[in-house]
Amino acid sequence: MVNKVFFILTINFLTYVAGFSQQGEIQLNNKINGKEKIIKEDVIVQVLRKDHQVLFGKLQILNDSVILIDKEICYMNDIIQIGRISADNLGLLTLGGAFVSGTVLWIVIVSLQSGNVLARTLVALVGLPISLAGAVSAITGLVVYLRNNRVYDKEKWAMKIITKNSGNPSSK
Repeated sequence: MVNKVFFILTINFLTYVAGFSQQGEIQLNNKINGKEKIIKEDVIVQVLRKDHQVLFGKLQILNDSVILIDKEICYMNDIIQIGRISADNLGLLTLGGAFVSGTVLWIVIVSLQSGNVLARTLVALVGLPISLAGAVSAITGLVVYLRNNRVYDKEKWAMKIITKNSGNPSSK
């Protein structure tokens, strides 16, 4: 019972401290080509730790070696993979494009089965291009979504926390 109370108080304290901490970021450097990526604080991330536990939630940086993800403490030494989860409007673009494409395509198929020549002509001139545009929008949104949601493996990427209050990066 005492351990549970102590754990809850510790998590509340760390959340309180993290709320008043300076903005920081995790800098990722590719070990092969030197490319640099940044994951800023307060974005949604997914982390795989050495104990194979997956953490998912908002990234908070406590200091130069400890991060907090969804009220779980995670040391930089324990991270195997980290990835930024994008919640952009691109997901809406993908879903919207798929919805428009599917709806218009359904209207096209129903109209083409009718015997009216004018309806067939209008559907062919207007409906098919809109359906194709919706399909292109869905595919583009999906490609961009998959491209932005990359997972960075510690074997290929060097990870370090940069805190804005100290300005000194700490290699991990």
